[in-house]
Amino acid sequence: GFVRAHAECQYQLLRAIDEDRPAAPDLASGLHNQAVMAAAEQSSAEQRWVTVAEALQALAAQHVCELVCSPFELAVRNGLSC
Repeated sequence: GFVRAHAECQYQLLRAIDEDRPAAPDLASGLHNQAVMAAAEQSSAEQRWVTVAEALQALAAQHVCELVCSPFELAVRNGLSC
């Protein structure tokens, strides 16, 4: 099951790199899937309709820095001093 599917994903990634073509799924696909799940979770918690766009905005506000900031920038944003 899972191990075989994971190995296939790794194989497809390495093959795309070797063939100098974009790999699929990509980061944008993963972000979209995360936004769909976040929208469903928020919708359930708040008992209202939450669009994927709304959930994506909330994800961006919360997590984008975690993807692109250095550890020092994260510490500063979290009020920690070095």
